Amino acid sequence: MLSIQKIQLKNKGSIKQVQSYLEKSTEYYAQENGKILPPAKWFGGLADELNLNDETRDANKDFARLLAGFHPSKKQKLVQNAGSEKRALGFDLTFSAEKSYSIAVATAPDDVRKQLLLAHEVATEKALKWVQSELTSRTGKGGKTAITVSGIAVRQVTHIDNRNGEPQLHTHNVLVNVVKCKDGKVRALDANALISARESECLTRTAGAIYRHAMAQECQRLGFGIEREVVADTKKRPMLVSSIAGIDKQTCDEFSSRRKEILQAQKEGEDLNEVANKSRQKKSIDNEPAIVLFNAQKRLDEMRIEKAVTWNNVEELKQRASKDITADFEQMRKDLHATKSHFSRYEMFEVITRYCPLEKDISEFFAEVLEAHDVIRLDNDKYCLQSQYEKEMRIIYDATKRRTDFVALDRNTVNEAISKHQKEQGFELTQEQRQAVSFVTQQPAGLACISGFAGTGKTATAGAYIRAFEMSGYNVIGCSTSQLASEKLADEARIKTFNTSDLLNQLERGKIAFDNKTVLILDEAGMVGANTFHQLQQHIDKAGGKLIAVGDALQLTPIEAGSPFRVVGDEIGDVKQTEIRRQKNEELRKTANDFYGDKTGSELIAGLRKNGSVVVNKTDLLMQAIADNYLSSQQPAHEKLIVAQTNEELNKLASVVRVKMRERGLLSGEEFSLMTEKNEGRFTFKEEKGFAVGDRIKLTKNDKKSGFVNGMVGTITAIEKTDNGLKIELTSDDGSIKTIPEKYKNLTHAYASTVHSAQGQGMNEVHFLNGNTATTRNALLVATTRAKNAFTVYSTQSNLTKLEKSIDSFTQKQNAFEVVKRKDAIRSERMQVELRMKFFKEDCAQMKMTAEKNIEKRISVINNELADIKKLGKEAEGAVVAKSHKQAELTKKHKELQTLEYEFEQCGIFDVSKKKRLKSDIEAETSIFKKIKKEFLDVEEACSEVYVRYNSSKEREKDLSETLQLENSKLNDLKFGIFDVVKENAHRYPGGLLAYEKDAEKLQNPKTFQGVVRNICEKRKEHMQRQEQQEQMQREQLQKQEKKERVQIRGYER
Repeated sequence: MLSIQKIQLKNKGSIKQVQSYLEKSTEYYAQENGKILPPAKWFGGLADELNLNDETRDANKDFARLLAGFHPSKKQKLVQNAGSEKRALGFDLTFSAEKSYSIAVATAPDDVRKQLLLAHEVATEKALKWVQSELTSRTGKGGKTAITVSGIAVRQVTHIDNRNGEPQLHTHNVLVNVVKCKDGKVRALDANALISARESECLTRTAGAIYRHAMAQECQRLGFGIEREVVADTKKRPMLVSSIAGIDKQTCDEFSSRRKEILQAQKEGEDLNEVANKSRQKKSIDNEPAIVLFNAQKRLDEMRIEKAVTWNNVEELKQRASKDITADFEQMRKDLHATKSHFSRYEMFEVITRYCPLEKDISEFFAEVLEAHDVIRLDNDKYCLQSQYEKEMRIIYDATKRRTDFVALDRNTVNEAISKHQKEQGFELTQEQRQAVSFVTQQPAGLACISGFAGTGKTATAGAYIRAFEMSGYNVIGCSTSQLASEKLADEARIKTFNTSDLLNQLERGKIAFDNKTVLILDEAGMVGANTFHQLQQHIDKAGGKLIAVGDALQLTPIEAGSPFRVVGDEIGDVKQTEIRRQKNEELRKTANDFYGDKTGSELIAGLRKNGSVVVNKTDLLMQAIADNYLSSQQPAHEKLIVAQTNEELNKLASVVRVKMRERGLLSGEEFSLMTEKNEGRFTFKEEKGFAVGDRIKLTKNDKKSGFVNGMVGTITAIEKTDNGLKIELTSDDGSIKTIPEKYKNLTHAYASTVHSAQGQGMNEVHFLNGNTATTRNALLVATTRAKNAFTVYSTQSNLTKLEKSIDSFTQKQNAFEVVKRKDAIRSERMQVELRMKFFKEDCAQMKMTAEKNIEKRISVINNELADIKKLGKEAEGAVVAKSHKQAELTKKHKELQTLEYEFEQCGIFDVSKKKRLKSDIEAETSIFKKIKKEFLDVEEACSEVYVRYNSSKEREKDLSETLQLENSKLNDLKFGIFDVVKENAHRYPGGLLAYEKDAEKLQNPKTFQGVVRNICEKRKEHMQRQEQQEQMQREQLQKQEKKERVQIRGYER
């Protein structure tokens, strides 16, 4: 692990003042020579050049002079601002070993301990070398030019314990703010990578990953078994952790009381660094290394007696097998684009390091990954995978390609559907809503986008066009990113709905199939990332159906990488709904319109203050106020909501609300604890929560067998403790009664919700906590527009000031191609043209393959039919043979019968017995003859029938032979390139044949891109001007509408 702390004195900076500071900080930066820990030392090229590790030198004096910016031996300033006040003296980069390694160090024999300490030193220095490679200084006029750092000086002090006297191996590496640059000059650091919040966090995670990998490698070389796995960190991001095999989590937790204190305080809403600083106590004599080791060994011996520890000494741990992670390239790709379309070099390095096996060197593995996976550089420090870039561009390409690829509905049918919908709902659609219905049903596009402000009645509009499609024989299906939103869509639109993950899963498994009569409505499309959007689009396009994307790009952005809804709407055009209707309160409706207008953050907050919608106080008092106002409200529970930004704030708010509910008697009976679970991606998070009768709870996982839906909310009416957990009876908000079995543990309190979970809902009353996390204009818009009648912001004064700045404008999640376009328009245009041509050729190749398969299928049918005709010919030949055989048999029998008859006639009058015998034979033979004759007639008839069929098929055989020859010719043309599929289908290119020819010309003559880009810029400028004019007209219309409403209100008052 790595933490970075800037060392800076307030209003001080001289050598004496720095020395005074160091004397007071010996617990950090001083280390006497001893038997247990190595002495403090210097690391780095500059330290070696200054000979700082010479035992004859005064190390503390050298340290103070360098921190102040002076040469350690001369009266010479090494940097311009040496000795000045408020100067950054240096940076403490503290590398800490994971707990199992610290326990091994604390309990190992002296020789093994030295080996482990050396492993820690090697790992630390590997990470520091990488950090140095990332450092720069500034030179040139105004310091505008970055220059590489070639030498650093780092004071290293190793400790073996934490503040609570528990084993915690760590080294303070103080990087002094004096570095040598590649031009040989000494300068101060450009500290942006160490102090900028984003840059510092990225560098910390990457350097920390390098340290952990090296530490695990070194310990494995010493013979220890190493276990590594990817888990979630405190911010629920994936992180690789390792441990010495045999030292389990229970043992580590026994020596992690300080971490528990910090995490508990963080869970209650406090900042992690602030908690760590506040909880830091002065080290005492009990923290001497020998005492730390003695106490650790003593506690381990007690745990062995308790059977909690199964190993007797560190040497036994060397007999354990390792369990390493694998180089999971697919998961690596997913992690790189988990939430963003682009990533920094630090983020890329940290992710790659996460999946680097111990037998591989990190640098070599990094190069191997880059070679195997195409990485595109978008901007100075922004990259993306080729697959992500192509996915985002493919969405636009496919949408453009299908602009005229669907059947427009009959206008009379649409008008009839609108009339029926209005009659059923009891209100008339506005002109704007009618335009949306017409746009979706009358435009022959395979993808239609409806961009609607929050509360403009997008669902009410949906009911009309859903009815029009159903009346025209189409099957309409709905989906949304959340189960709750999809259930709401199902209730209001009366169609079958799914959450997007469930729908995609069923499509992949073949449980559901789309066809050209399928219409898919994607609700809250503004929150759908590129991967989900692309998969849904692929399924609907392949079937020839229609996708209707409904959302608001100005509300919350997708959690997934990419923001396709916004760019697709810009590219192919959309229909807008801007008349807000949800808010019953006129002030709230005006506030919602103001968010979409051009008002600044200060003006928006001023408007909320004017309406009495802002409460300012201290954080704890704010939560008390929210709880009091929430519980005092007369609104039913399902019509009021508390909204916050983080899960920590939700937990603390729920705790405050529940305490007050106990005081008011709203919670009754015994409090029962349950270890709840919540699935987020590939991780499951567990947290102990208390529940009682009267509690409002929310289910967080779908369970089809039990009928549970993720997001279902209700009130506990009965609760019972069993051997396997809690058996809870829940009355949901829709009135149904559910029994939650003991095995179901995916539930939480439902008093507060995050902004993301709240999107798509509408409540009469909303209370919003503006906490320490920066609130965007998008987030506050969503929180505000959830309320129909009352909305209140609760904030500290400092956070309110920050809020005014953070909501000045909307934030948009950038797509990868937008980053390139902003940086280099010519390169962006060239990449887009290349991809359009690539996609088109891929489509042509697919069309060619499909055409080949269809021809081969037709050839197979023809061959089967010809084989049937041939078979029929053989059958006819067989029939003739059978007929001739039967005819011969009949002739023979006829002759035999004639012979008998002749003998009978030749008999004399007295040959009675002979006549009788012959008569009997004649009768028998006659019977046989008749039977044979009947068989002959049947065979003759069958033969005639076969011949009739065969003769008729002979003509068909000739036609089939000619068709077969033609189809084979077509197949050969396709396979051997005589038929150019690309040229033949150029009219299918987005924009048609002319667009195809222009793009082909651009690729042949790269200079044309400059002119194209100039035209694009001019068109974009014209588009922006038109957009501004439209927005101005909308604002004027809104002002007229507001003025008209005020006049009406004054008229009512009179």
